[in-house]
Amino acid sequence: MQRPDARSDATRRPRFHAAAPLAACMCWLAGPLPLAAQEAGAARVRGTLWVSPVEYTECVFENVFVLGETVMLTGGSFLPDEPIAISFVQDDATSSLGEVRANAKGGLNARIAIPASARADANVETRMFARAEQGETGGGVVLRSAPLRLFVDERDSDGDGYTDMCDNCPALANEDLTDGDADGVGDACDACPLDSDNDGDGDGLCADVDPDPYSAATTNPEP
Repeated sequence: MQRPDARSDATRRPRFHAAAPLAACMCWLAGPLPLAAQEAGAARVRGTLWVSPVEYTECVFENVFVLGETVMLTGGSFLPDEPIAISFVQDDATSSLGEVRANAKGGLNARIAIPASARADANVETRMFARAEQGETGGGVVLRSAPLRLFVDERDSDGDGYTDMCDNCPALANEDLTDGDADGVGDACDACPLDSDNDGDGDGLCADVDPDPYSAATTNPEP
C-alpha cells in the first residue's frame, strides 16, 4: 500500500514506468555486435534508450539503480526481429551485455541486469547503449540512455522508509520527502528550503530573505 504524503505529483516520481509486454528473445553472445559499414546515403538513427526499474518503487529521483539490478530497456526504430547489441559504459570503459532482438513491431523491450561489478560512483558517467546495424532507415540505430546513478545496495540509513538512493535527505528522517524549491534536497536537510540556488551569492542569506540575491549583502534585512 502506497504511503500517503504531502508532496506534489511533480515531486513524486515512481521508479516504475509502464512498458510493453516483454517480447524480446534473449540471445546472449560473448561480445558486442559490430556495426557494419552503412549503405551510402542512409541516415543513422540516434535516440533515447529508456532504462526503467522492473518493479514499482516510490522515488524522488530518476535513473537510480542498485548494482546487479535487473532493469527494463525500451526503445524503437529497429527492424522487426533485428539483433540489438546492448552495452554498458562507465567513462571510457565499455562492457558488452549481450544481444537481444527487436519485437515484431521493431521495438526494444528487454530485461538486462546492470553489472554487479560496476562502480557506484557519482563522479563516473554511466550509461547504457543499444545498437543495431540496419534499423528502419538502413543506416543503423544507436540509442543512448540518460546518465545512470548506481548504488551498492538498498540501505535506508535514516530509517524513514525510503532507501538512500530514493531519499532526498538520506541522513535525516523525512517521511514526506518534501522539497519546496525542487533542488533535489529535502526541506528537512536544506539550509535554504525556498531557495533552489542555496544562497548563490554566498552572503549567508537565502534568496527568499536576501534583499539582493544576486550579490553579497553587506547588511541583514530589516525584520
